Amino acid sequence: MAKQKRDDSRKPRTTNNRLRKRFNAVAQRAARLIEGEYPRVIGVVVDGSVGRGEPLPHSDVDVLAIVESGKTPRWFSYLDGGIHVSIGFLTAKQYETPQQNPQRFFWARGSAHSARILYDC
Repeated sequence: MAKQKRDDSRKPRTTNNRLRKRFNAVAQRAARLIEGEYPRVIGVVVDGSVGRGEPLPHSDVDVLAIVESGKTPRWFSYLDGGIHVSIGFLTAKQYETPQQNPQRFFWARGSAHSARILYDC
């Protein structure tokens, strides 16, 4: 009698779907917070593993808010249900051009390729 292989392929997928849903909900709440508190914001993107749809259990949520021009609000972070959320701000021009400032470079390092749009006015 041939031994049957156990099909465990569904468990990781189910876990990944749960993680994606949980992290996507956190990202959407961050986008709503930004939209409500910062009227000059013209777009919000989520980057990193959450932006790629590949969060892990200990991932964080990297959110970037883009203002058209002028002074950008102060960057901040907080916890949402035990998940660390970082929110950064750039002008549209800063987002589109290479950065010398390491903090700003972090957000512009290829975000256009891995970021997912959460809000676009």
